[in-house]
Amino acid sequence: MHKVRYLLLAAFGAACCAGAMSGCGKEEGASPDPAGKRSVSVLLNVGSRDVDATDGTPAAEEEALHSLRVYAFIGDERVGHYYSDGDFGASAVFLMDMALKSTDVQTVDFYVVANEAAMITPRGNEKLTETTTRRQLEEFSFTELDTTQGLPMYCQTQVEINVSEDSPNPPADPDHAGHTQLAQTVDIQLKRPFAKLGVFAAKRPGETAELRITGLRMRKEGTRMRNYLMEQDRATLEQVGAKDVPFELDPVEAPVGELRVPSGTTEEAARRDAANYTPVLGTPFYPFENPWQNGGSWDIPGDTQGNVLEIDYTFGGESRTGVVYLPATERNSYYTVCCLMNNSGKFTVEYLVADWGEGDVWDDLVFDYPSYTNPLLPSPDAETPIPQTMPTIYYNPDYDPSDDDTFDEASPAAAGSYSFFFQLTAPSGQEWTATLADVSASDYSVAVYDRGGRKVESPAASDDFYRIVVRALNDDPEYVGNCIRLGITYTPTWESSGGNYLLINGEQGETEWCSDSGSEQVPELIEIRHIANIPVTE
Repeated sequence: MHKVRYLLLAAFGAACCAGAMSGCGKEEGASPDPAGKRSVSVLLNVGSRDVDATDGTPAAEEEALHSLRVYAFIGDERVGHYYSDGDFGASAVFLMDMALKSTDVQTVDFYVVANEAAMITPRGNEKLTETTTRRQLEEFSFTELDTTQGLPMYCQTQVEINVSEDSPNPPADPDHAGHTQLAQTVDIQLKRPFAKLGVFAAKRPGETAELRITGLRMRKEGTRMRNYLMEQDRATLEQVGAKDVPFELDPVEAPVGELRVPSGTTEEAARRDAANYTPVLGTPFYPFENPWQNGGSWDIPGDTQGNVLEIDYTFGGESRTGVVYLPATERNSYYTVCCLMNNSGKFTVEYLVADWGEGDVWDDLVFDYPSYTNPLLPSPDAETPIPQTMPTIYYNPDYDPSDDDTFDEASPAAAGSYSFFFQLTAPSGQEWTATLADVSASDYSVAVYDRGGRKVESPAASDDFYRIVVRALNDDPEYVGNCIRLGITYTPTWESSGGNYLLINGEQGETEWCSDSGSEQVPELIEIRHIANIPVTE
């Protein structure tokens, strides 16, 4: 068992790192120790965070790491370089070789670049190499994105490296011969150097005429000619000019539905939830940084170089255009624009944020992702091995679904159920849901209990393990032999709807829980077999 730090990434053990290195990374430019320096290796954990696509489905391509390049500098001197173009998924753990002075502590500046091939440069020949200087990195910019290569990401961080403390159990790794592995681990959290825009629309409740979005564009005055890879001050960003033509976006031209107002919710509250609108941006749009902004609200013009979104639409066959003045565009932020329209021509916009305040508020949403245990465990004791047989459940007539507020594994009602244990520790307040895929709630159930055996309807991030209990509810013999699948979903704090599956059964191609179903196993689900009732002996 290992605790996954997906994208928040605490350290893996050194033995785990040795496995992760196999066939993945390759070190460049490891030279003999310069005079007065020590050749060392440092364990790096690199991860990214994704934002869901505009229709609420997971956007795995936004977090995938197709290549990684890492520079280490002390002042302007490059003391280490790493590059790999292997696909890592959403995170990478590897050793990086460096030449550091043999003193207690060295201050090292790390520059990390992911998916560099996704950055199209002005002349097409500006490339990052092993010899790229610190200044060149800080001034590197691009003019377009090639999203077939993933999304470019970066991190610029300063770390105090303790050169005097060696790893007590370093793995034997021939790729790092002559280098002493240090005990320290460096955690790298990647960001995106641009923003993401989501656009949603809805008709006011009661409107019967057809509404369609026919065009979306960013006015040319707000578009930027280029975007810097590393962070810049406002004065530098203000020197970036605008493009010569508007940027046409890809609208979803299907009819737009009414604003959904859930039961018990006011229309005003429903307007503040993107889940109640129709997503109308067909292809994700990633606007470049722009320090210029509106006049304080979506309908008030501001700086002439600020971003302006134009929305063409037809309502009852009549063509119209709405205009949304956007705030300053900051890197690694997700902006959602929700437009509520009626047939009289009235056009209103809500700015959506993760935590709502009063009035029209605009805030950046931090890309975040949970830290949790993978795989699920048969016991909260991490030393308990996962069984080498497929989990099974059977129907138990002693179990009463109306009386399951507590769970006692020694009680007759617990017979026939199967328990898994799960811990999600971050981010604070993150809720999760245990779910069974493609089954009827009248045939099978899943419930979550805390360490005291009390049922929990909405489990959230905690340092404690929760018990997940799966039960068979149908005594029909025809159900014997069924294979059901358990998963855990969560909704990111920056999204108001949707459910993303967590990895609970190891990794792709290396699942941990056994199955005899013969189907391909996926790390998001654990298969459980419904078997014949086992008589309970007195």
